[in-house]
Amino acid sequence: MSAQHVHLTFDDGPDPRWTPQILDLLAQARMHATFFAIGECAQREPALMRSVAAGGHAVGNHTFSHRHPWLMRSRAARAQVRDGAKTLSDGKTYDNNLTILSVTRRKDFSYSTL
Repeated sequence: MSAQHVHLTFDDGPDPRWTPQILDLLAQARMHATFFAIGECAQREPALMRSVAAGGHAVGNHTFSHRHPWLMRSRAARAQVRDGAKTLSDGKTYDNNLTILSVTRRKDFSYSTL
């Protein structure tokens, strides 16, 4: 990555108050970002997810209900990730024109996108 690039991310949405404002600012600046969406929020706000897609932004899976995986048993944590991914990629919440990022946890507890 060169020093001329900045990668913007927005977490915990889509939010009916903030996401439209962020999308407007990004459009004015002709910039793109990654929106780490919560599955439940995406289901409640399909129009906002369609706006994210229309703006050419990427989407990352921020689990289904935003419960912290370290506070759950592994089966429940995997279900949170699986259900979030299913919601974001099923085409029912919004069209399938989004770039969905896969996120993996490393052994040192840091995260990376694939």
